[in-house]
Amino acid sequence: MRQHKWLKISILLMALALVFAIGWTHGEDQMRESSSTWVEDVLALRESMQGQRAIRTVEQRWEQFCRQYPIEASWIGEDYRGSFTAWLVADDETAASQLEQMIARVLGLETELTAAATSAELRSAYNGPDNALDGSASSIWHTKWDRSDPLPQSITLILAEPTMVNQLTYLPRQDGNLNGVITEYQIAYSADGQTFTELARGRWNLDAQAKVVNFKPVEATHIRLTALQGHGGWASAAEIELGIQHSGLLPDGMERSLANLASYYHQIRSEQRSQLLAAVADRDFEDILFIKRERLPNVESLGNHMVDQYFGHNQIPGGGLYILENAFSDSPTLRNVLENSTVVNGPRQGQKLEGGAFLSPDLSYCGTKIVFAYTDAHRDNFVWDEENVFHIFSVNIDGSELTQLTFGPYNDFDPIWLPDGDIIFISERRGGFGRCHQRPVPTYTLHRMSPDGSNIRMISYHETNEWNPAVDNNGMIIYTRWDYVDRGATHMHSAWITNPAGEDARALVLNYPIPQLHLSDVGHLKDVPLMQMSMRPIPNSNKIVAVAAPHHGQNYGPLIIIDPDIEDDDHTSTFVNITPSTGGFPESGGGGTNYATPYPLSEELFLTVYSPDSGTRTKYGLYLLNVADGKEERVLLYLDPTFSAQDPIPVRPRPVPNAIRVPEMPPTPEEWNVAAHPGMPPGAETCDPGVAAREAAPAAEVFVADVYDTLIPFPEDTAIKELRIWQVYPKSTALATDPMVSYESTQSNWAGRNTRGLIGTVPVEEDGSAYFKLEPGIPVFFQAVDEEGLAVQSMRSAAYVVPGQEFLSCQGCHEPRHTAPANPTSIPEALLREPSEIEPETAPGAQPMSFPILIQPILDEKCISCHNGRDQSPDLRGIVGPFNWYRSYLNLEPYVFLFDKHYGGNWDQVYPRTEPGVFGARQSELYHRLKAGHGDLTPEELHRFVIWMDSHVLPFFGDYQDVQEQLKRMEAAPVLY
Repeated sequence: MRQHKWLKISILLMALALVFAIGWTHGEDQMRESSSTWVEDVLALRESMQGQRAIRTVEQRWEQFCRQYPIEASWIGEDYRGSFTAWLVADDETAASQLEQMIARVLGLETELTAAATSAELRSAYNGPDNALDGSASSIWHTKWDRSDPLPQSITLILAEPTMVNQLTYLPRQDGNLNGVITEYQIAYSADGQTFTELARGRWNLDAQAKVVNFKPVEATHIRLTALQGHGGWASAAEIELGIQHSGLLPDGMERSLANLASYYHQIRSEQRSQLLAAVADRDFEDILFIKRERLPNVESLGNHMVDQYFGHNQIPGGGLYILENAFSDSPTLRNVLENSTVVNGPRQGQKLEGGAFLSPDLSYCGTKIVFAYTDAHRDNFVWDEENVFHIFSVNIDGSELTQLTFGPYNDFDPIWLPDGDIIFISERRGGFGRCHQRPVPTYTLHRMSPDGSNIRMISYHETNEWNPAVDNNGMIIYTRWDYVDRGATHMHSAWITNPAGEDARALVLNYPIPQLHLSDVGHLKDVPLMQMSMRPIPNSNKIVAVAAPHHGQNYGPLIIIDPDIEDDDHTSTFVNITPSTGGFPESGGGGTNYATPYPLSEELFLTVYSPDSGTRTKYGLYLLNVADGKEERVLLYLDPTFSAQDPIPVRPRPVPNAIRVPEMPPTPEEWNVAAHPGMPPGAETCDPGVAAREAAPAAEVFVADVYDTLIPFPEDTAIKELRIWQVYPKSTALATDPMVSYESTQSNWAGRNTRGLIGTVPVEEDGSAYFKLEPGIPVFFQAVDEEGLAVQSMRSAAYVVPGQEFLSCQGCHEPRHTAPANPTSIPEALLREPSEIEPETAPGAQPMSFPILIQPILDEKCISCHNGRDQSPDLRGIVGPFNWYRSYLNLEPYVFLFDKHYGGNWDQVYPRTEPGVFGARQSELYHRLKAGHGDLTPEELHRFVIWMDSHVLPFFGDYQDVQEQLKRMEAAPVLY
């Protein structure tokens, strides 16, 4: 494994945040005429600091120096290990050695290293020894949490070949937790991996500062750091680096001195900067549009969550909408687009947009009009009103015609221009809440509107959140979806694609990550990102650049390139991490969150924002990134030390993709009085916002070519006779435990499931084809059902048709995405007839599915004469017990199939791709007992048990409201559809 560049802990990082009081843009005029001036000044500073014991004095002098030399400060921030203030006070030999390491890094002379440890926590979190070499201070090596491996314990760095080593740098964990920080150490080396000789031994302070140990040069293949004592009885490390003596590092004839080393470092860094800027010499733009928006605190309830980060009340006031003019010149200038702008309409008419927060700008295809989101950001926690939510605005690039487009107590954000001039955006107007939170977390999904803000239409009926739409090179919409139907909360939230009307929404890649690979007890996949966000299509390519973001965090992380032309292996085949210096993926792999909002210029060049320490001290600045030939080279273009930047966009016209035809859609409601939303005004008459559109639109026709066309084969001799159509109901209450819908709710206070209802069935012909009508505007999933009435295969996702959509077709049932259907020898049988009407499910309590109505009456009649709590047999009486469930429901749990039990863990460890025949009634002991005659059930009664067991989660409640009425076996009508 390469030693990647890792995050700094020094005041140096603060220096980048102190460059100028109002911001700094690059320019050769802001660099000294020659490196000699910088060298003279840095050596003079070092000489004045020798013997200085007042650390704060050293820090202050270094901060002042960084203001004088901002570009050099950015270089050192990437290349120096630890605090550069330590270099200022170090002895000459140590200082020279550290400069040599910096030069080696710039020249790419990195030594191949691997790591092995005598103890590592690999279950409750991935704290493996390779984390100490991954270039990220966010990930750590840690001995076993349960202390089953008491100290001393060691970590050994293994070199690919015998190498001269004279230094070891130990960086303790940087997350504010001192557990495992090594306080007494031994360093030893070996030339064969068998016999080790001690090099150094000593004590370290209990703090997060980097520790540097120098020793006489030795030729080694192994360097071992042994923790003799560590805080809490553990050992841990964020990063460990070796000082390597490189032969031929300096040009021939150059004497090894501090002055020469500093001069040579400046020379090669300057040449690298010039070369990188030359890579965009043929650019067709000079200006860059961007916003200033601050990263939120690392507190979930204050926005450090994939959903909460876009709530207006969480935003940090400040920032703005800017253009960096002549961005690549010697003297770029900054223009505030809205400096002289006032809103021309609505409640803010005549007012400036200032003092609030900005989000997600987009530039029109002609390059003359900007659309963006803004909130007054009053920071009233969990308040949704006009002043605490994001609204969408448009403005000409010269600042004229500042127009508010959306209104109401809903967060509207992430607007993008469509080729036909309309706007796609994300909105909470869907209604409903997330299912795994103990705070109000409204759902938001794709919407569309005219460029003047009229004709707002909901084009996604997904029941959980969606993010960051973009138009791809073919005119389709790519976006991120939290696909949360009967799967874990932190399964990959992946790339999806739909057309501009919202028709035929499908996963693009990696919607079914294999959990068995590198799985920990918390259900994370070390080598798969939890989210693919901020996607943008790469010009002249089918590839997409994206941010690999965390679930419990914000939209920052490594940058990846997604290639949808590669066959998806449910693992890592479809993407490449192009910024490995972050040390892996955040949360799942412990990597850093250094990058955000990339804009591709090609497959190798990107505008992006970057912070060397993920924003903890240094704000995110605008950078040019070059990843050609596997490199990761950056040039700083702009940095405001007081406020972070986001969303760089070249100011230029761009090619217009196809304007895909949009069907005639029903009119939108005049007022959005959305049910199940925290901004609903008191006393307002609420409704499901999709009702009017559904009622005004005809049913769509759905065609399935061949249900037997599958990725995972059906059980042998399976004959599919019908498709079941299930509807999932969006959550209409805010808290995950209100109510506890099904068995999984007992796992934690955050394990919520959908209520659902069985709409009915449609026939499947002998050749596997089906053709039927489907009501628009409702999220559904399908099940393939055999001749015995048992589900064989089932979706764990949501599909829908939008109002106005006429057709939806599927090739098969979870077929391989890159395969074409077999050339038919005849017309599919289902197409030789009219589309089927859905045969409604008639079982009481099936729609919505309610255990008290569907199952308990059968238990009362057929079972409780024996199962009445008087002996050791399960008590099946309808008596309310824990969780507001009947005792019968609680006691049936051991006899039914549940995905989490089958996969031996929690829902995050469940394989989200349903394995044919391995779920539901087929795998439930209860079904086989009843089928064999236990209880003497009628076929209709057995069917009621079957559909309950085939429903995936075997719900108790049919809806989230009116719990007491449901316990009395009263029908409940869902609030949201």
